Amino acid sequence: MTTRLNRILLAIPVALLLLSCGDGDGSGSSGDGGGEIAFASFRDSRNQIYLMDADGNNQRNISNSNSLDDGPAWSPDGKRIAFISEPVLGSVSPTPGSSSAGESAALYVMNADGSSQENISSNFAFNYDPAWSPNGTEIAFASRISNGEVWTGGTDATGTINRLDLNGQPSGDLLSSGNPIAAVVATGSEVWAGSSSAPGTVTRYQPDGVSLTPFDSGWPIGAMVLAREEVWIGSSVTPGLIARCDISPDSSGEIRCTAVGQSGSPIAAMVFDGNNIWTAGSSAPGAVTRFDLEGNLLGSFQAGWPVGAMVFGQDQVWIGSSVTPGQSLRCGVSENSSGEIDCNGVQQSGSPIEAMVFTGTEVWTGGGSGLGPVNRFNLLGSAIGSFDAGAPVLAIARSQEQIWIATNAETARTVNRYRFSGELIGSLTLPVGASVGTLAFVPSENFSYRIVVMNSDGSNQRILFSDPRFGGKPTWSPNGDQIAFYSFADLLLPAGNLSQIWVMDSDGQNRVNISNNAVDNYDPAWSPDGNQIAFVLDEITAGKQQIYLMNADGSNPQNISNSSSDDSRPAWSPDGSQIVFSSFQNGNSQIYVMDADGSNRQNISNNAFSNADPAWKP
Repeated sequence: MTTRLNRILLAIPVALLLLSCGDGDGSGSSGDGGGEIAFASFRDSRNQIYLMDADGNNQRNISNSNSLDDGPAWSPDGKRIAFISEPVLGSVSPTPGSSSAGESAALYVMNADGSSQENISSNFAFNYDPAWSPNGTEIAFASRISNGEVWTGGTDATGTINRLDLNGQPSGDLLSSGNPIAAVVATGSEVWAGSSSAPGTVTRYQPDGVSLTPFDSGWPIGAMVLAREEVWIGSSVTPGLIARCDISPDSSGEIRCTAVGQSGSPIAAMVFDGNNIWTAGSSAPGAVTRFDLEGNLLGSFQAGWPVGAMVFGQDQVWIGSSVTPGQSLRCGVSENSSGEIDCNGVQQSGSPIEAMVFTGTEVWTGGGSGLGPVNRFNLLGSAIGSFDAGAPVLAIARSQEQIWIATNAETARTVNRYRFSGELIGSLTLPVGASVGTLAFVPSENFSYRIVVMNSDGSNQRILFSDPRFGGKPTWSPNGDQIAFYSFADLLLPAGNLSQIWVMDSDGQNRVNISNNAVDNYDPAWSPDGNQIAFVLDEITAGKQQIYLMNADGSNPQNISNSSSDDSRPAWSPDGSQIVFSSFQNGNSQIYVMDADGSNRQNISNNAFSNADPAWKP
């Protein structure tokens, strides 16, 4: 029997759920639909976007990426495909409390042949279920945002920590680590604050601020970084000692740490590139060392100047100089044929670089002098804009929708919040005497699930619906006036918290529950003529999910699957005569087509892999 929890997980990228069942490309069985169908297929240990003829033949990988790709959605003219792409850094499901991975999944657009892939996300959230508007000018999608906090790590003797909510306002009591703070890291279940003074005490907190048992690293801390189930800690004094510590206490309640070795230089910054750890030295010539996760030294090179900051983003590590004129390098994460790391110079920032951040599509550098110049670069290293933060920059952090910049004015410490476009959202002056050495986003176990619309180039993002309960799969009415979606938002139902099909105006107004029944409903898909909506209903008594049709006002729901398998993710053929969908049976998911009345059901993917998220080319 399929549980409601399992059905919820099916709405999340399918890489977590779909297991490969064999080898070979496997062409499909005959079907009488026309055109092409895009779908996600789990092959080569990851999901990719595939394209096949509507009869299942000519299956080919068009995304060809190193990421987990799913959720394809065609543009109305059939020339482009929107899809979701997530780096392979760990768990792919949006698990509450996860901070090491699964925090972000980007919305990409590519040409129908897979070329010109572009990240158009203007947030750093876990995005899913894209859908183009009928006129092709907008894309609706679902998004999960963590309702966490941003913590400031104080360099004062008592290590004051200010907790700020995502509106930039104080949240909870001030905390005191008892020592000046060099780095703050959120592990998912805890928050660690590492001291810049000997013996390098690491103060541990629950995300709600409750203190846990601290431990000592043994030396002043210069940097810390989370890498899967460990936190790596680097020393700020020569010879740059390094330790890696489990994020969970052992059976005796203590944190177990293992010495790794040394970098040879005081450590100013550390990053995790998804596979390996990089450390960078604060003294000339800026030694950069790389270690695997077992602590083995992989190699080293020199930046050429003292390092002030370092950041990882999209298969690149950026390294910034702590001295004028603020030089930067962007380096690939893989060794070349000679066993070396390739690095390229980036335009000078004009100011010593105190901090760097990756926004998802850009890298920002924060200047530690003057008016705090913030320079924005694209991922090719070209400057695309700059602005002044107003005072020397102390630290930068990224929450899922904002960039946070702490500045050091003569009379006050200020934390500014910016959109990823560079627009200033708000500013908070911290209490008199406050100091800031670092900023960190601390995700919470509470999330908001949103239906969002933006222009098809990623601009003008706006939230149409937000609720702490799960939801997704927006689908536009053919005239573009309304959007259907599913959500667990209605707690007034007699049976309690159930997923229902909702319809709202395209501006988010006039939301109406149209399924309004005592079972779970998912995956709405509007018919091309606008008269009907296909959707998935969880038949609890039968223990299976079935595809239903109802009128656009929710009346006359009818089971058209009538199968013994779990069917989901329906999508219409352009002429409305057929429906393509995923069907899970015998431990494998395949792409099926049936007539709009449920007859002539045929397996068209018919291969040894798991396949899902079909979308018929217009």
